[in-house]
Amino acid sequence: MPAIRVAATADMLKEGKRLYDTHCNACHGAGVIAGPLPDLRYSTAETHAQLDSIVLGGAKRLLGMPAFGDLITADDLKSIQVYILSRAEAASGN
Repeated sequence: MPAIRVAATADMLKEGKRLYDTHCNACHGAGVIAGPLPDLRYSTAETHAQLDSIVLGGAKRLLGMPAFGDLITADDLKSIQVYILSRAEAASGN
């Protein structure tokens, strides 16, 4: 699990799940449990630090990860991130 913590409210987690299910689920798996692409529960702290450029800006476009900056906001991405981190914490048993 990444060595980062993000404060999250229940509403933020609920919205993060909704947004993840809408935009991420098809490639990264239901409930953030593997899929055809990387299992985001095991993303490094460095990857989490780069989420804005990866998800919103398309920094990994050449690797097949499209930019979502026209579909979600930075606040939406923060909600998705706390949902992913909550799933990572659940997977680690903490």
